[in-house]
Amino acid sequence: MESNIFTRSRVSAALEKMVIAKLFTDSGKHPEENLKVMRERYKLAPSLPTYLLVKPNGDLIAAHPGWEPDEEKFLAFLAQAR
Repeated sequence: MESNIFTRSRVSAALEKMVIAKLFTDSGKHPEENLKVMRERYKLAPSLPTYLLVKPNGDLIAAHPGWEPDEEKFLAFLAQAR
């Protein structure tokens, strides 16, 4: 996704308006704690990747589990953050 969808001009432009954060649930320093956040705070089963749109206060706007090869579908997901 990061190399083939995020780099497309319209997706890149939409992402420029957002704060990007990564939460690794399968590796890194604290994968177990990160997985707990996904399960308990956002009520999501682990799926790699999972994209979240989150308000500044931490409330979930929308989740998109799994890889999305369709640019239009991913743009529609991102549009929910407006």
